[in-house]
Amino acid sequence: MKKSTIIFCTLILTTSIFAEPNEELFKAVKKGNIFKIKTLLKAGANVNAYDKNGRSPLMWAARFGHAKTIKFLLLKGAKVNTKSKYGDTVLMGAAYKGHTKVIALLLTKGARINIQDKFGATALMGAAYKGHTKAIDLLMQSGTTPDPGSGSLSDPPLPCLIIQPILLFGSLFLRSFYKIIKSVTF
Repeated sequence: MKKSTIIFCTLILTTSIFAEPNEELFKAVKKGNIFKIKTLLKAGANVNAYDKNGRSPLMWAARFGHAKTIKFLLLKGAKVNTKSKYGDTVLMGAAYKGHTKVIALLLTKGARINIQDKFGATALMGAAYKGHTKAIDLLMQSGTTPDPGSGSLSDPPLPCLIIQPILLFGSLFLRSFYKIIKSVTF
């Protein structure tokens, strides 16, 4: 028997005894373990599965900044614009965590930049909230807009109307402060 066949069979038995393939897939994605991800997908795990919060493996790969894992999942058919039960997207997760390489990758793969979650927040707002100035710059250069009416909702919910100006002001303040600091030499 080939070594890969033995490993594959062992993983199938282990997975079926202890957990569902999709549960194991989420664990492997969070660790960026592409070998295990490949094996689990061969064993029947769903590349577009959802966890209890409606997040897909691709969403978790983006949150953890695993660019190679994202490329692999996209090749296997993962949906780049999928939403969780809260309406957040893959791009929002990457922006919230400040993973600029992942943001750039997702944008080249068709991630929609101005989608809003159920609270009216966008990827730009997530990056601004966490103070990720490089992510803010990348999103702004890529065509995002701070206008809450530009996403998938034509009438933003009340929390967005309250939070949006605060985040927008914070985003603009951070960008200005960042540019000043960059221009000052000590």
